[in-house]
Amino acid sequence: ACGEEELWGYINIRGEWVIPPQYGAAYDFGKARYTVASTVDGYDGIIDRQGNWVVEPHYFIAEPEYYYGDKPEDEDKLWLIMEKVKDTGLDIGDESSMGFFDAASGFFFGIHENWSVGWFYSESDLIPAVNLSDADNTQGLMGYVNRRNGELVIPFQYVADSEFCLFHDGVTVVYYPEEFEGGEEPGHLIDEQGNPVPLDDGIEIVFGAGVDSGRILVQDKATGLYGYIDTKGRLVIPAVYPDSYGFDSGRG
Repeated sequence: ACGEEELWGYINIRGEWVIPPQYGAAYDFGKARYTVASTVDGYDGIIDRQGNWVVEPHYFIAEPEYYYGDKPEDEDKLWLIMEKVKDTGLDIGDESSMGFFDAASGFFFGIHENWSVGWFYSESDLIPAVNLSDADNTQGLMGYVNRRNGELVIPFQYVADSEFCLFHDGVTVVYYPEEFEGGEEPGHLIDEQGNPVPLDDGIEIVFGAGVDSGRILVQDKATGLYGYIDTKGRLVIPAVYPDSYGFDSGRG
C-alpha cells in the first residue's frame, strides 16, 4: 500500500499498517517469506514479513527473465543480485559481478566478482553460472551452483549456454570446449552430479537440443534421421523422421 509522501509499506487484511510506509518501491510477498523493496534513492534489498532487511539495500535486484518448465511459485522465487551501476541514468546492474537470493531457503549467495549467474529458471536446485575471471583456465566456462547453499556442485568446464543447458528431470545437455567450434557439435547428457549419461549406440544429441517433457531430440548417425531419447539415454521414439524439433508442453 502507498502511504503519505508516496512511500510504500504493507497492510493486513483489516487495512492496518504492519510494515509502515518507508520504501521507494516494494513488491508483493505472495506466499513467500521475503520480497524485494527499494530505498527512496533506488537501491534494492530484500525484506522479510516483519520489514527487516535480510539483504541490505545496496544492490540492483531482478527476477530471472524466462522460465522453462512450470513457472515457480511465489515461495520458490530466485532473485538475481548485482552491484547497481551508478551515474548512468538507467536502472541496471553490473552483470560481471553477480549473486542470488533463494526465497525458499533464505540463502543469500553474496556478490561474486567475475561470476555471471544464469537468467533462466528450471525446476532443479542447480543453476548455471559462468566464470568470467582470467585467473585460471576456466574463463568463460559454465558450471552449476546449488541455489539452496551456494555450493559449486559441477565445476566450470562446459561451453557457456545458460539458456538451453538447464537441468530438467535430473539431467541436462552440455557441450565441451575442446569439441565446440560453434557449429553443429552433438551435445552430451549429464546428471546432477556431473556424471555422463550413456546413450544408446548409433545416436547423438542434436546441437541445441534441451530436455523437455522427459524427451531429448537425437539423430541417427548412420541414416541422419531424427528421434527422441528419454532422460536415461534410451531411444524411446525411433529415429525415423527426416526432420523434427524438441518437445513443447508434451508435443513434438
